Amino acid sequence: MSKNDRKRQELFNLLSANLELYDPDNAGKFRCPICLDVFGADSIIGPQPKVDLAHVYSESCGGKIETLACADCNSHVGTWFENDLVKEHRLWSNIQSPDHGIVAKLEFPEGFAVNARFYSTGPAKTNIEVLAEKNNPKNVELFKAAISKPNLSTLNFTLNVPTYHQRKLDVALLHAAYMMMFRMFGYEYIWAAPIEPIRELLTGRAAPPHTDFLMMTDLPKANNLSKQLLYRVGIMTDPPEYKSFCVGLPSPNPQVSTRAIFLPGFGETDCKAYEKLWEDRAKKFTVRATVLKDDLWRHLGDPNYRYMAQRLWRFPGHDSAE
Repeated sequence: MSKNDRKRQELFNLLSANLELYDPDNAGKFRCPICLDVFGADSIIGPQPKVDLAHVYSESCGGKIETLACADCNSHVGTWFENDLVKEHRLWSNIQSPDHGIVAKLEFPEGFAVNARFYSTGPAKTNIEVLAEKNNPKNVELFKAAISKPNLSTLNFTLNVPTYHQRKLDVALLHAAYMMMFRMFGYEYIWAAPIEPIRELLTGRAAPPHTDFLMMTDLPKANNLSKQLLYRVGIMTDPPEYKSFCVGLPSPNPQVSTRAIFLPGFGETDCKAYEKLWEDRAKKFTVRATVLKDDLWRHLGDPNYRYMAQRLWRFPGHDSAE
């Protein structure tokens, strides 16, 4: 038995025991957390198993934490959404590499444009190298004249960068946060919480909205919560009117340590708190959160830990960070 075969078997045993606590009719089976289809024990066997290991955060972007999902959903999310997460990471990686950088077009209000290579040489320091071989010589001369003006303090231009699809990236991050909640709480959260719209997005039954839909904030490296929340689940307890779950995911931006993705709690009151958080997302306020122990998932099959997520939600404890 290979290493991956053993992982699949261990996770299947754990998650099938957890499923039995909430869905006794499907004892000994697995439900995909995305499409909710049911699979038997033979689904993890063979060179192309129907249920396979699923990285919470894309393996191509450094993700190592795994759970299970059906192969079809895993493939769909990877193809349609995680590709844009990979593009985002690659973009930031290239920006920070003097040997690579990114090639982009600078469009000036005077009506000319030049192609240039951008790369970072340190915090808040960016070099611009105009690529003579990819530009009209007249435009290069216009660029030189623009940056040679006496007493120049500001240079206005529009930067046209080949990049990722923001809405698809948002779905990829939402998927990672959702899978982290499944990994931590099993079937309790994905059934008890009002998150069917997330599954609609992940399965492709609903298209990503054209407007913002991801409740997320970037936590700088110096932030205490940022250090504790990465690849963990927390409960935002203060301000109490915004009480929500928060999941810490990595960011390729060197100035940001952790991206906090917020998800709703369980009841109608909790949904209203999440809606208020969304409505007030432009406001500035100090967040306090309890970061939960990372090993809670090991108890998913223990009947004593049934409804663990809802108990923690009501009494999150006193260990907090902000």
